[in-house]
Amino acid sequence: MQEYVTDLGPVVATGKTKDLFASKGDPYGCYARNKDVVTWGNTHALPMIGKGKWSTRVNHNLMTHVFQRSGLPVAYRGLADKRTFRAELCDMFPFEVAVYGIVDAKSSFHKRNPNTPPEMLLQEPIVQIHLKTTGKIYQDWALPCDDPLMIVQGNEVRIYDPNKPVEEQEPIFVVPLEDAPQIFFGLEFFDEISSVAKRAYTGARFAYALVGGKLYDGKWEFGMPRRPTLARRPLMADVFDADSMRLLVYGKRADKQPIRDGGEAAAEAQVEAYQLAVKTSERLTSRDV
Repeated sequence: MQEYVTDLGPVVATGKTKDLFASKGDPYGCYARNKDVVTWGNTHALPMIGKGKWSTRVNHNLMTHVFQRSGLPVAYRGLADKRTFRAELCDMFPFEVAVYGIVDAKSSFHKRNPNTPPEMLLQEPIVQIHLKTTGKIYQDWALPCDDPLMIVQGNEVRIYDPNKPVEEQEPIFVVPLEDAPQIFFGLEFFDEISSVAKRAYTGARFAYALVGGKLYDGKWEFGMPRRPTLARRPLMADVFDADSMRLLVYGKRADKQPIRDGGEAAAEAQVEAYQLAVKTSERLTSRDV
């Protein structure tokens, strides 16, 4: 594999942890390049040499050896270099799909369900939707927090603080679906997206269990491919790496929890967690999952 791919088109989009480039030879494809930066709490960022290649490798191993092998619909099309991968260009849905299978005491799921004991194996994975936001703003809506919980009831979208039990709060606001066309566009496929996310979580949890891992939860993003020859069905369309899950490997963190807990002072522990995530994901390649 070449060290650094050079045949990129212009930047299509830029985010906190990756840049998206057009593909010069394919108007319906793109390149995603992971950055050497770790973010947490929606407001904190720290440069971290190696983070881009670690994210790319974990994502590659899960996409190719778990999700694609399970027949799941993914936008991923392979590695381009150590920090970059190829993918289908998609119109992204404005929400994240979180799947919870084991209760982590650090998770927002536990904050919303404080009577659910930590380490409890849920009878069935639970799917919940979080609206993707930055700076506590979505379109013209001001929010008290980023990435709020989103619940659809009838023809309305209800937005809640994700860190409090739903039954103990009133919705932050209620929006008719007709006034939120982007959200409605994605929710047309809610059942399909939920099923795919559940299958992805279940497959990854089983795969990690074979190599000493305990996968508590994960979050996925979906989008609609622009390529006209592909079916108009949602694809898993973003990175799935150590930042996308809560994972222990033989009792050690292999996710982003160290820096969530300790901030910059935990940078060394975070590097070790990312390196463990890479090492563990490499072991998935030799397993029949």
